[in-house]
Amino acid sequence: MEAFNILLLVAGSAIGAAISFGALRVSKHYKEKLEQKEKEILDAAREQAAKLITETRARTEEIKETAKEETTNMEQQLEMLKKALDFKGSILDKREQRNEAIKSSLNETNREIRKLEEDIEGAEQEMVEKLKEKTKLNADEAKKMILAKFDAEMELQRGKLLKKTEEDLAEDIISTSKNILRGVIQKITSPSSVDKNSTAVKIKNDKFKGVLVGKGGKNIEYFESMLENISIIFNLEPNSIYVGGLNLVNRNIAKLAIEELQKERGAFGEHQIKRALDYARSEIDKKILKAGREAIKIANINMDIPEDLVRLVGRLKFRTSFGQNILQHSIEMAAMAALMAAEINADIE
Repeated sequence: MEAFNILLLVAGSAIGAAISFGALRVSKHYKEKLEQKEKEILDAAREQAAKLITETRARTEEIKETAKEETTNMEQQLEMLKKALDFKGSILDKREQRNEAIKSSLNETNREIRKLEEDIEGAEQEMVEKLKEKTKLNADEAKKMILAKFDAEMELQRGKLLKKTEEDLAEDIISTSKNILRGVIQKITSPSSVDKNSTAVKIKNDKFKGVLVGKGGKNIEYFESMLENISIIFNLEPNSIYVGGLNLVNRNIAKLAIEELQKERGAFGEHQIKRALDYARSEIDKKILKAGREAIKIANINMDIPEDLVRLVGRLKFRTSFGQNILQHSIEMAAMAALMAAEINADIE
């Protein structure tokens, strides 16, 4: 009996030791799993933070570039308006000087006319007296004869004078018009040439070129198929890609989409490309609307204009003719038309 109790005691001790050892192993395993999970969470958080920092920096640079571009455009437009106002001031000064000269000339002409009238009156009286002596006519008959002859001579001279005046006025009008146009063109016109064949895109490294091309060229083929008449040009120039095509809107969409794709970590496919293109289209549409509203504001058009028409005006920012931006050219022409209308006292509106 005593031996049996001892056996039970030994067995109980062994079982207790086994349970303690097992509990220790379970606790250690759980702790390791917990530490592993914690490490994974921290690694994921660090990765997400790094991605967020990269995206934030890229977005900040993009905002800076956009702000810089918009500031440059506004400075050019303000400079153009300043030149227009300066030119308008010079036109008004010249007009005032011309009016003063005309007024002075009219006063001098009136004095000459009064003197001429006095001379004519004296000569007429003298002629009447001489005619009375020679023809034995009375004063009234002599005056009628002289006036008839004088009227005929004056009619002849008046015709010659009118013809000469018309010729002088025609020459003056042509000369004045040329001077006005020359001055307006010199004051208003500003360079607005653009590259009409391709748009450069800066990339972070040349490795991105291979990522953009994709396996078997699938990425670049899909990218180009999503934009009509656009081709992506790779050359030996480091850290740069060119977007070729005559459609400036699509070229800028492609440029912005490529910049957006650079934010992707590692390889990407059609889904990411489509998302980047959708984002780029949305941003370019916003730029088009903004350009349209700014152009309408600069042209001082005070009326409610439908958004579709505003967008149509804004699209002119992405069109060129002989290397000149059509929207900028249209704004210049509106300013010139307003100046010329003001010069001839026409309704500017």
